[in-house]
Amino acid sequence: MITKTMSGYPWNRIDAADPLRLRLSEALLDILPHGSGINGSWYIDHPKTIKNRFYAHNTYEAMNENGFYCHNYRFNLTIDFIPESIRKTPCRHCDEKGIRLIKDLMEYHPTMTEIELIEWLEQRLNVAIVLFADGYGFDCNFCRGKRYTVRHPFELVRLNFHDQREYSCCGYDLKNYLVGIIDESLSQAEG
Repeated sequence: MITKTMSGYPWNRIDAADPLRLRLSEALLDILPHGSGINGSWYIDHPKTIKNRFYAHNTYEAMNENGFYCHNYRFNLTIDFIPESIRKTPCRHCDEKGIRLIKDLMEYHPTMTEIELIEWLEQRLNVAIVLFADGYGFDCNFCRGKRYTVRHPFELVRLNFHDQREYSCCGYDLKNYLVGIIDESLSQAEG
C-alpha cells in the first residue's frame, strides 16, 4: 500500500495509488472530525473492488467524569462517496409534488382542526399556507418545492467499534455519540 503524508496534515495518511481516490481522500480528511476525543491520526484506505468506498481508522480517547483520559477505543468507518449523478432522490415526503397538503397531514394530528393545524404549521415550520386546487398546503419543507432531495457526497455506512466493551467510567453510548459526530461532519461536505 502506498501512503502519503499530506502537507499541513502530518497526522493523516492516505493511499495515493489512484488520483481520483487521492482527491476524494483529501476532501474526506478535510471534513472528518478531529478533537472532542477523536485525537488520533486518521488513516484512510479503500478496497480495490469497490471504487467509491473508503475505510477510515482512528481512536477515540474517552474521559471520565473528572476530565481525565481513561480509555482508548479503536474504531473504523466505512464511508461511501455518492457520485453527483445519483445524489438527487425523489422527495418521499411530498410524493414528488413539491407541496404538502394540509388534508394529508390531518391524520398525523387527529386532535387538531384544520385551522389549528394551519396556525401551528405557520408558527412551527415558518411556512406560508397557500390555497391550491387540491386544498390548503405549503411548499414541502424537505425538498423546498424542488420535488427532489440531494444526498451528501459522503455517507457513513458503518462504524466498527471492534466489539470493545464500553467502560462505565467513560459513560455509555459512545458508539452513538461517535456516529452523531461523524454524520454531522460528513453532512458539511460541499457537493
